[in-house]
Amino acid sequence: MNDQLVITDSQLIDTGGNVSFTDGGVYTHLAQKILATDSYYVTKVALSLNKVGSPGGTIQAHIRIDTGALPGASITNGDSNTVDPLTLGTSQGLIDFNFAIPPSLVNGTAYHIELTHSGATFNGGNTVGWWVSGSNNYPNGILEYQISSGGWLLDPTADLAWGLYRMAAAGGFI
Repeated sequence: MNDQLVITDSQLIDTGGNVSFTDGGVYTHLAQKILATDSYYVTKVALSLNKVGSPGGTIQAHIRIDTGALPGASITNGDSNTVDPLTLGTSQGLIDFNFAIPPSLVNGTAYHIELTHSGATFNGGNTVGWWVSGSNNYPNGILEYQISSGGWLLDPTADLAWGLYRMAAAGGFI
């Protein structure tokens, strides 16, 4: 069975530079709010990422519930596989994060795609960047970030770049 891109729930323009993790500084957490335009099972999320230097540890994508318009806990089965950031290129590229058991999204419900890292400290010389659109191209959500251990902040002027993929129906039709 092939995965199919859900175009209405994705934003693949990544020409606006990137935001990079910096532990203890700006962008300790990165997320993008989305609104499901149909009900379906997510097989993977692809994020436009690059590495700087030699970041250690692992990175992981999560689909979070919407709690007061901010990222909450992961939805059931909403934590992807982990990826070694050293496998990323120095230029942006779509990196797949697969779900062992596809989580379910419900039409009209808000969610958040969050990228996390663990096992190493990221700084300006060794980090991962998530690419942005350069404008608010996606109408149903915005870029979200945390500074150190503070609350979530919103950037309504830009969106991160991602693609959501669903299970294809028999015959390839959705």
